[in-house]
Parts: sequence; C-alpha cells; structure tokens
Amino acid sequence: MLAGQTLKAIFKLKSNLSKFPGITVQHKLDLFDKLILPILNCGSEVWCLNDSTMLEGIHIHFCKHILGVRGQTQNNFVYGELGRTSLKSRRVVNVIHIK
Repeated sequence: MLAGQTLKAIFKLKSNLSKFPGITVQHKLDLFDKLILPILNCGSEVWCLNDSTMLEGIHIHFCKHILGVRGQTQNNFVYGELGRTSLKSRRVVNVIHIK
C-alpha cells in the first residue's frame, strides 16, 4: 500500500521537477525527503526491522534517476555519490531516537 502511494507521489514530483530544469540535485533530494519520505516511513516505528525491498527499490530508483545513471549501476555507488544511506538504516535510527 505504501509503495503504491509513494509511486503516485514520485510521479507527481518528477512531473513538477521537469518544469524546473535548473534545480540542483541537493534541492531534488530535499524535496524527496520532505514529500516522499513521510509516506515511505509511515508507521515505521512498528515495522522498521522488516526488509522492505520494494520501498528500498523506489528510493534507489529515484536516486538513480536524479543522477541520470543506468539501472544496473551499483546501489552503493549511488548512495555514496549522493551522500545518502538506505531507508532501513534511517528507520532504525528513527526508532533509536524515539523518546
């Protein structure tokens, strides 16, 4: 369910980003973090330790789209180039920081 909602939101974000070709990669990632990540992490305090390969795939697909690289590019290279981590590691950190 989260993947379906996320795909709709990403499609809308990509269509809006296409109107602004001069926007930087960092601003695109900021928009992703503010508009898409809340959908992906909905209720993650409960299910954070589950492997969600579909959600990770959506995240890495967007990152590869931003960089303009092929789908076969190594995920670790993409994360390193953008200075990002996997969604699972972010969810674990969020659970640890809950007060």
